[in-house]
Amino acid sequence: MQKALFLCMTLGVWLVCNPVMAQDLSEIKTQLDNGNTKSSLKKLDKYIFQALSMKVEALTRLKRGSKALAAYEMLVGISKKENYTLLNKVSWSLVLGVLNGKSNKAHELAANYLGELGDKEAVSALIPLLRKSSMLVKIQAAEALGKLGDKKALPALKKLLKSRNPLVASSGAWAVAKIGDKAGHAYLNKCFKNTKRRFRAMRLRCAQFIARLGKRNTLRYLKKQMKTNSNRRARQGIAKALTSLGNKSWSRSMIRDLRSRNEATRMIAVQTLGEHKIRKGRRALQKLLKDKSRRVRIAAAHALNKLGSTKGISLLLSELSNSDALTRADAAAALIDAKRNSKVKAALLKALRDVHLLVRVHAGFALVKQGSQVGTGVIREGLARGNMPLKALAVRYALETARKDKPSSGNPLERKFGDLRVAKKTSAFSGGGGGEPDTDEPGDVEEPSSAAKKSAPGKPKKRKPKKRKPKKRTSSPDDVDDDW
Repeated sequence: MQKALFLCMTLGVWLVCNPVMAQDLSEIKTQLDNGNTKSSLKKLDKYIFQALSMKVEALTRLKRGSKALAAYEMLVGISKKENYTLLNKVSWSLVLGVLNGKSNKAHELAANYLGELGDKEAVSALIPLLRKSSMLVKIQAAEALGKLGDKKALPALKKLLKSRNPLVASSGAWAVAKIGDKAGHAYLNKCFKNTKRRFRAMRLRCAQFIARLGKRNTLRYLKKQMKTNSNRRARQGIAKALTSLGNKSWSRSMIRDLRSRNEATRMIAVQTLGEHKIRKGRRALQKLLKDKSRRVRIAAAHALNKLGSTKGISLLLSELSNSDALTRADAAAALIDAKRNSKVKAALLKALRDVHLLVRVHAGFALVKQGSQVGTGVIREGLARGNMPLKALAVRYALETARKDKPSSGNPLERKFGDLRVAKKTSAFSGGGGGEPDTDEPGDVEEPSSAAKKSAPGKPKKRKPKKRKPKKRTSSPDDVDDDW
């Protein structure tokens, strides 16, 4: 029915415009016969542009994301500009493809991103995730629905309150309370009042949720836990809860954690100070730019970028040429929050030719933040060629680009396969949805071409497998264990 409706719409438009178009096409033909090819090409591009725009619109409404993306790619090729209204619609149609896939990691990432974007269009797509078997997917979907605050999700969220898993039930209770239902508040208060020793961790979790709802009855308890609790992840959650109450007394202990001998403790302290933009920690973060751990150094530079400092940019630019692909990806992701700078822009343009797709996608969005639409072509490459978790990341970048940034300078078609050979296609590259979805991490990358290996930094060394000689059998043929 829906398909027939759109066919009727397109046919109706065609019948209305047909006499005018027929006359114009006859004029174009006479111009071509007379040798006026330039003027005729401009008119043809105009008609093709209109037809492709209608096609993209129809495909997005039919929720055919991959075909809509292919049509949109042709559209950008004609106009040499991004159409951010259509890009937004194409991205939303691809979100549904990611959520309907089999990758739990992609579901977690997509749910988290959709909650941060704050668009209520995502509610109908997130509700089915509450019925998934994965605990982490349920938690991320429930918290995303709580942030969106739409009452349509209340019946599905209330079912989570009866879950046997207390982590899922508490996340559902927070979402229900955030939307404005008393059942969520009742569950969290009952959980917080349970002082039994074996429920200690759950009591702390419920206290954090109560604080994130703006209730101050857990403030004293959370302050005490910040001083006594040694769990790194718990301290990070407590800091978030206290910040939502307008209390930043935790910042001193986090700055103290920057001097810890444990790398993971330093990492979490750096991330927390950067996320909440604690300016008191700038000097301590600058010292960590010389840390022994490369991960800590990049995280410290990223935190400084969030605080508006340029001290860590030189470190990130040097890490873009590192031999390790994940290090280059982390550096490119950290440059997303960097201030606009000509050196940063030049380094990111070079990173668009990296062997690994994850690095290119991060660099593309960082270029968008620098005010160039050159990076949008690489984001579309991630939408088309990435595995499911990487598609979820590219969808987030595409949606943010279409809504907030809207850069205008640069060529949106510039990307890796501009003058290099296309890398070998993976199972995740599906023009019409063929092939099984990949369930690996977003760092999973395609096999590079020979031309890309020569030009890209940090090419991986291949080791020839050693030939093993077959071992001589020493036991008797009657030995059953040896046969097995």
